[in-house]
Amino acid sequence: MRAAVLVLSAVLLVAGCSQDAERDDSGAVTAADDVSVEALRVGDCLETPADGVVTDLRAVPCAQPHDGEVFHAFDLPDSDFPGEDAVQTAGEQGCLDRFEPFVGAAYDDSELGLLPLTPVAEGWEAGDQGVLCIVQDEEGGLTATLRGAAR
Repeated sequence: MRAAVLVLSAVLLVAGCSQDAERDDSGAVTAADDVSVEALRVGDCLETPADGVVTDLRAVPCAQPHDGEVFHAFDLPDSDFPGEDAVQTAGEQGCLDRFEPFVGAAYDDSELGLLPLTPVAEGWEAGDQGVLCIVQDEEGGLTATLRGAAR
């Protein structure tokens, strides 16, 4: 049974305070650590939160058990903050558009969940219009990418 889309909101932290994980030369996380949302990268494997507003997430090496992966990132159009609902809807749609090309199965047919990480008003006004798309397996225990998982 596929999980419902869960939209997370991100708070942009003060510039210069971002916490990143230890990474190798290719940019892959090499040790589990809490990472600020603005330091997350496509390909990062995560322990995903239940819901709500987050400022950081636990990133882990993809070979270690995890339940989520950042699979796409994009910016919403620069404008005045259009409201939380509009940002969440746009974030969800942008992530849904990239889900099937990444996973290899349509979202409606997939057992995997989708977690668009969208900016809140405070972050938007500080210049963050970025959305991170996270694919999630609620069972956890993943030890590899979900790219091409076709499930």
